[in-house]
Amino acid sequence: MKIEEEANEIEQTERYRQHILDNLPGNSAERHLVLQSLNYSIIDNRLSLENELNQLTTQKNKLDLDNAWICTEMRACSKELKIINEVIEGKELSARFERSGLIL
Repeated sequence: MKIEEEANEIEQTERYRQHILDNLPGNSAERHLVLQSLNYSIIDNRLSLENELNQLTTQKNKLDLDNAWICTEMRACSKELKIINEVIEGKELSARFERSGLIL
């Protein structure tokens, strides 16, 4: 659906541009200047959009790397926490046995 919408938008833009070309007043020099201004605005807009796309792509890549690092850190911390909990449980069990007079 999006491709059709983009094709329609391109077609409308071309029709609008052709309408402007067909209705330009003045001599050929004036028409040439108007055409140049139309082309420059299209090129400037495209360069601006490409620049913004590049910036967003770079930002996305950085965020993906940050996210991967955070996930790795969380997995490592989770493993460490399991080990610490096992040590604590072992010490608590040992303390209970000592209080009850049993020896491991």
